[in-house]
Amino acid sequence: MDRAAVADLVALGWSPPGVVEGSGEHFGLRSTTAEAPRLATTISRTLRDVYGAPHPAFLVYLVHDAEDEPLPVDPLGTARPEALLDEAEAELAERVVRGADSDEVIALDEQVRMVVAAMMKSAPDQLQVDSDGDIGIRAGSAMVFVRVRDNPPLVDVFSPVLTEVEPTEQLYVKLSELTNRMPIGRLYCTNDTVWASIPVFGRNFQATHLMLAVQVMTGLADELDDRLHGEFGGKRFFGEGDKPTREQDDHRTGMYL
Repeated sequence: MDRAAVADLVALGWSPPGVVEGSGEHFGLRSTTAEAPRLATTISRTLRDVYGAPHPAFLVYLVHDAEDEPLPVDPLGTARPEALLDEAEAELAERVVRGADSDEVIALDEQVRMVVAAMMKSAPDQLQVDSDGDIGIRAGSAMVFVRVRDNPPLVDVFSPVLTEVEPTEQLYVKLSELTNRMPIGRLYCTNDTVWASIPVFGRNFQATHLMLAVQVMTGLADELDDRLHGEFGGKRFFGEGDKPTREQDDHRTGMYL
């Protein structure tokens, strides 16, 4: 961490390592339950402005006690616990891809259906598949699709975040800024529709890569459609499409794009 980042942390209210009792080698911040909203805003600004996290769906967290032992907690929004893809789940994904016979060659589209079905805890033939062959997964007010492409071999995990949106210069600037801050994937607007997309290589296909892409996209699309809808209007996949009134003092700490 460079000096500028350290200065930004201090400006946000964080104390250098060792200053707050029990902080050890980490920056510390002590607060009360009454100051929880202010603390949430500080943490959101820290993750966004100092560490460059574009959206909570890209965060991975670990909760532990004073002895560094992991603690079970309820999900924190769209962020993912570090052990989300535990060994059992990863082994399951790899097993369904390998099939019963290790010498058997399984087509990419069939591998994808098997992995998504394992994630949805259903049979491959029970997945929602549209006329284009895309697998549909509902994520709150958004819809995520998984499409297999042959040339080159690629799995596209994408979502029509907003439809019937006016393609203004401000919208293009916003999408460009967000895409530049995303570690993977992109956001773009075409034919009055805002799309989010995360590609997964089909050559030497890895089931865990697809699982992570689906998990990130479902969280990203469900929150991003609300955020962009509030700023630019348009229609969400499962929404009324009415442009809400934005409040200037609404920090929206859960969706800090």
